Amino acid sequence: MTIGGIVTQARKIRTRAGADMMFATLDDLEAQVEIIVFGSALEKLEGTLAVDSIVTVRGRVDQKEEGRTSVVAQSVEEFRPDAEQLARAHAAVLEAAHAKRCTCGSATAADSPPCSTTSRACSSPFPAARRS
Repeated sequence: MTIGGIVTQARKIRTRAGADMMFATLDDLEAQVEIIVFGSALEKLEGTLAVDSIVTVRGRVDQKEEGRTSVVAQSVEEFRPDAEQLARAHAAVLEAAHAKRCTCGSATAADSPPCSTTSRACSSPFPAARRS
């Protein structure tokens, strides 16, 4: 599985057997998951899992402890979106914010009808969604 988010906590420990391992918390603003990194993978991935890093993690789900799910990391990459990805993400955020402010039925720029708000004009960034 592949997941992404911001690293909010990271700590490296030494096991009783003397091996290094790391626990990190990955947050995607909706949920958190613990990332576990063992042995040789730790040597390669440790620098990428710094607190406040935005990363994508590829790994396997581990549910050894009841009620606790974690991901054992196989690879970690810093997330560096290109300009197009940033523009799409920005548009999605604006549409979500518009949908929360206005009762439009649809929050897409192409087919959004005028807002049904009666007390004030819609503040949508999409011209088709603004009241005339």
